[in-house]
Amino acid sequence: MKYWRQTQDNFRTEIKAPLCNLYNTIPEKFTDAKFELIGPYTSNQRFTVLNILCALTAIATITATSNVNPMTRLLRTTRNAGVMYVLGGLLIAPEIYNPLMRAN
Repeated sequence: MKYWRQTQDNFRTEIKAPLCNLYNTIPEKFTDAKFELIGPYTSNQRFTVLNILCALTAIATITATSNVNPMTRLLRTTRNAGVMYVLGGLLIAPEIYNPLMRAN
């Protein structure tokens, strides 16, 4: 029983505590990295880059699915461009999702 308690204590101090500390710092690190990425650019520049990335994603999907039914190709292109807009918007232009955020 003593060995079991010691094993639990070791797990809490050596594994669980550092992982909890790392997990608690991830949002702050992500926010800092995002501000370093988008900090020097204006809102218009970031929005233009986001639109260019969506257009390139659509073009790449159309060329990659050239041997597929046109309707299926349209659906895949729309899906991929939409996912790029949503995920890219979270990183590149967060003002899209939070209109109360100040644009630089």
